[in-house]
Amino acid sequence: MADHAEFRFSPVPLLDGTLRDQQNRNREVSRLTAQFEYARTPSASLFVQAGYTDIIFPRRHGSASRLNSKAVCTLVGANVDLAGRARGTVGFGYSIRDYPSSLLGRVQGIVIEGRVELFPSERLTITTNAQRTIEDSTSGNLDPRPFWDNRAS
Repeated sequence: MADHAEFRFSPVPLLDGTLRDQQNRNREVSRLTAQFEYARTPSASLFVQAGYTDIIFPRRHGSASRLNSKAVCTLVGANVDLAGRARGTVGFGYSIRDYPSSLLGRVQGIVIEGRVELFPSERLTITTNAQRTIEDSTSGNLDPRPFWDNRAS
């Protein structure tokens, strides 16, 4: 799968009537992802995923362009669909993200993606999500830096 997205952020009006410029958040993201799945049964499969991402912050002035990066990520996991009982996907992997800026260099580490839904009754669904990814922080920062986004719900 391949995709390209361009994100453009408009100025935000503040309560005092001024506008806050958000151009430093503008970016172009190009992704290429390949996934191989092996179905063990009709209800369960294993997968291996590899992806490449290229992120460009087109703003030439300011320090946001330091966040331009290229990343590779591999993920292994499982999909399960037990009709009427549970379904979900859980994957674990490793991500390496290179920044051309010598201040940022390389960020790498373990990544996690998961979503599990349980159906204890016909009227109740329990959903859990977990994610660990590398993200870029631009808004409100004089010195933009990447960070680990860890989420669980």
